[in-house]
Amino acid sequence: QYCLNHDKAEQLLEKYESLPEIQQVLIQGVETLRNQISCFNMGSILIKPVQRILKYPLILNELLKCTENDHQDKNDLKEAVTIMSDVAAFINETKRKKDIVEKYKAEEDTTLSRKISKLNMHSI
Repeated sequence: QYCLNHDKAEQLLEKYESLPEIQQVLIQGVETLRNQISCFNMGSILIKPVQRILKYPLILNELLKCTENDHQDKNDLKEAVTIMSDVAAFINETKRKKDIVEKYKAEEDTTLSRKISKLNMHSI
C-alpha cells in the first residue's frame, strides 16, 4: 500500500514544502534524521521503503545462490524469491499503469481518437 501511494505522498510533500511554516518543520525533521540515516531531503526519505522492497528479490536471489542445495532453508528461500519477485513486478506494473493514466489525464487533447492514436505498443 505504501508503494502504491508514494506518488500521492510526493505530491503532498511538494504542496507542503511551498508553505514556509511547514517547510521549516520539514527541514528540522530532515536535520534530526540525518544523525540516524543518510538522507538529502524529505523526498529521499519517502522513497527509501519503495527502493528497499524492490531490492529484496535481488538480495534473496544472491542468498539463494550461496545456499547449499541440501540446506534446510533452500526451499523457503526459493519461495521467498518468487513471492518478492511477484511483489516487485506488481509494484512496477501498477506504477506503470498509474503513469499512463496520469499522462492521459494531463493531456489537453480531449478527443478520444487523438489519445488512442498516441498510444503505442509499449504502453499497452
